[in-house]
Amino acid sequence: MVAARRILVVEDEPSVADAITYALSTEGYAPTRCGTGAECLDASAATGNLVTRPFRFTGDKLSVNLHAPNGRLVAELQDESGKPLEGFAAADSTPTTGDGVALLVRWRNATSLSGLGGKTVRLKLELTNGALYGFRFAV
Repeated sequence: MVAARRILVVEDEPSVADAITYALSTEGYAPTRCGTGAECLDASAATGNLVTRPFRFTGDKLSVNLHAPNGRLVAELQDESGKPLEGFAAADSTPTTGDGVALLVRWRNATSLSGLGGKTVRLKLELTNGALYGFRFAV
């Protein structure tokens, strides 16, 4: 028997969280529920992934509130369907490490996110050995 894939559901509205959890369970996932991201994304020595719903942002940089002095966070920007955007794939991301409330997330060949502002994207964050408390797009 194949083990169910674990997935984190972060939703502060209980009825919405119930519906999402049920739908994922019927698709073979093993959901874990949390009311806020700060409650949940603590990867310890394991690797955890966070993928947002599609959204639009303004700004030219992404920063994270992160505690990972001995860990790393890798970021990927995707289109609405989950396909990595050229230049913003996980493979293009420079791992973010350290402990701070506004650590900049960087990609090798991109100095600004301003060309993506207003477009619908998804954000995927992969965290190993750390805790993520939030992220922010800003100027």
